[in-house]
Amino acid sequence: MRWSGWASPLAADYARTALVERAVDVVVWVTATDRAAVIGRLAQAASELYSAAQDAPEAQACSFPVWLTPGVSAADNGPGRWLAVFDDLTRPSDLDGL
Repeated sequence: MRWSGWASPLAADYARTALVERAVDVVVWVTATDRAAVIGRLAQAASELYSAAQDAPEAQACSFPVWLTPGVSAADNGPGRWLAVFDDLTRPSDLDGL
């Protein structure tokens, strides 16, 4: 089911409001048109937000959800409160293993 273009502006407004009201510490926007796009964006977020190892993009992408999990790593405790938007995700299986 396609959301006919209204879901993205609604999610963007929600994300902006959450940041302004300090309800979240980090927002990651993922244009999730396919698995390669998801991996690329999560790897980019990993590189920008914490010192992710310079591994292959898929390994970096897989490390990102771990970083978000509180208390998993003593060195990188993650951001606390976060919001991830997977915009245009049509195949949830594109997130398998990430």
